[in-house]
Amino acid sequence: MKRLNASKNNTVRAFVEAFLEESWDGFTEAGFVVAAEIDAAIEQARAGSQGALGPNRTVLLTPDERSPDEKIPLTGEERLVKNTIQSTIAQHRMIYNRDVGQIVGQPAEDWYRAKPQRRKLCIVFRDRPRPPWRRADGIDASKQLTLSQMPRQG
Repeated sequence: MKRLNASKNNTVRAFVEAFLEESWDGFTEAGFVVAAEIDAAIEQARAGSQGALGPNRTVLLTPDERSPDEKIPLTGEERLVKNTIQSTIAQHRMIYNRDVGQIVGQPAEDWYRAKPQRRKLCIVFRDRPRPPWRRADGIDASKQLTLSQMPRQG
């Protein structure tokens, strides 16, 4: 700007000042146009996908009618909720009445570090005859008694 103010030619100075001002204004207006186009594209995408999978639904799924305390809330678009319900019921049937902790190798200390296999007896006391083993408030409804170094019989 110092060079521009030091210029003795008023015509060149006026031209450069106008050029700089209009360049900045054009750049700013182009930014507004781009932002408006992006907003319009987002709105079109929302409007196009809104009805594609059906209206939003909320379902409270009870996968086992013998365990009314076990409820799974599902929310989403109708087609997605239907698929989720089917997969949830299939997974529930697959692991029904199985102790998943035994499948994945629990207790955790056995899983993290390899130890020599020692004989031990685990007795699990539950206050329910069938799953879910956790109560509705999230508290585990079972107690475990572990007896290690069991004497060998026979």
